[in-house]
Amino acid sequence: MNPAHQQLPYSVRFDWGLTGASAIDVDADVAVVVDVLSFSTTLSVAVDRGIEVFPYRWRDDGAAQHAA
Repeated sequence: MNPAHQQLPYSVRFDWGLTGASAIDVDADVAVVVDVLSFSTTLSVAVDRGIEVFPYRWRDDGAAQHAA
């Protein structure tokens, strides 16, 4: 991998996708993932990987009750 893609001189690094995440997580103490995909894309990716999804509206008390 090109060392420039790892952004090692910087304490805060940004990139996207699996390749980008692999590049910038070298020696990182924390990695933050920001999900900017639309709901349908996020749902499709999750289901394709065998994840069971329980969709709830934003700030819906039913989600907390279901999780408990």
